[in-house]
Amino acid sequence: MENVFLSTESLTKQYRGHAANNCVTVSIPRGKITGFIGKNGSGKTTLIRMLTGLAFPTSGKIEFCDADARKHIGAIVEAPAFFGGMSAKDNVVYQAKQCGVDPSDALSVLDVVGLDKNNRKKVRNYSLGMRQRLGIANALLCDPEFLILDEPTNGLDPQGMIEMRDLLHRLSREKNITILVSSHLLGELERIADYYILIDDGIIMECIGAEDLEKRLSERITVTFLGNPSDAADNAAKCVAAGGCASYDISGNKCVLYGPFNYRITAGYLGGFDVESFRTEDGNLENYFVSQVGEK
Repeated sequence: MENVFLSTESLTKQYRGHAANNCVTVSIPRGKITGFIGKNGSGKTTLIRMLTGLAFPTSGKIEFCDADARKHIGAIVEAPAFFGGMSAKDNVVYQAKQCGVDPSDALSVLDVVGLDKNNRKKVRNYSLGMRQRLGIANALLCDPEFLILDEPTNGLDPQGMIEMRDLLHRLSREKNITILVSSHLLGELERIADYYILIDDGIIMECIGAEDLEKRLSERITVTFLGNPSDAADNAAKCVAAGGCASYDISGNKCVLYGPFNYRITAGYLGGFDVESFRTEDGNLENYFVSQVGEK
């Protein structure tokens, strides 16, 4: 991958003998939005905490693009906390003082996230979307090169989701901020991410760019088979070699064939699977995630 902002190598974090992250090796591209996907308890938060310096790895390493990059990280790992009886402006000024940022220079972050710095409305009366934007404003105070967001659209109404989506696109494209977004709302993530990291049980299942994923999701056939997985893999590989499909994945007793297809050729190989059932579908990120890691 060109222009990497940070990478990890064999990163492992153990708690009482359990590996919350196990030999995690990933790269995050500079100036792009990376979607971080996994079930609850899959190791997402542990990895995020290590990237931010809130936790230390048992083994392995994290390398940033330059020595000072780690000093310029903004993060919302949990629901942001504010002083409910204060305005957005007062909250940002207070936070700026805590971070050693000149308060007179700090109010520009409210403009960036679309909040009126002259509005005296108390934060306790803000909508969830406005609170999320204020949280990002606080995260932007240190002028970060890297922004980590955990579930930034969770609980937002449709308009709030659109506003958050537009904000993240602007931060990435106009300010060249590298963004890592962890989310269970895969439909929303599919609208903004340039790159994806899939994790399950502390292990990285796949890292894939949005363009490559789109090609895989164009069409697919999921075959549930009764025979030996190695025989099914051999049959699927022959189908790819013959030009019947573009690629395949096998997990358990399921084989997913990815288009584009030559259906005449593919049909000739379907019989070699000892088929229990099969279905064709246009893919989406949620279906792809389930095919890679299994049902939630």
